Amino acid sequence: MHKVKVKIVQGVVGDGEYEFVARLCDEPSEHAIDNGLVSKLQICKIRYGNPLHIVDYDRGWNIEPEGEYIDIFREILGLIARRQKTSM
Repeated sequence: MHKVKVKIVQGVVGDGEYEFVARLCDEPSEHAIDNGLVSKLQICKIRYGNPLHIVDYDRGWNIEPEGEYIDIFREILGLIARRQKTSM
């Protein structure tokens, strides 16, 4: 039986306005975003020092990206993909 390896990636984008934490699997999963590697993703917008949850995926959508947050969501997925390529 194959044991899935998990990696946690976190960061800040948008000049410190957005923070994210992602859980990545070592192989694509039907439970991940777009059947890829990201099985959990939380993005928060920091306002006055307080986090506002704008995206939450935990093997399914709890809060989908909408409106102005779609671009931030795409930027973070791209950043995660680039980090994955460089860590291989």
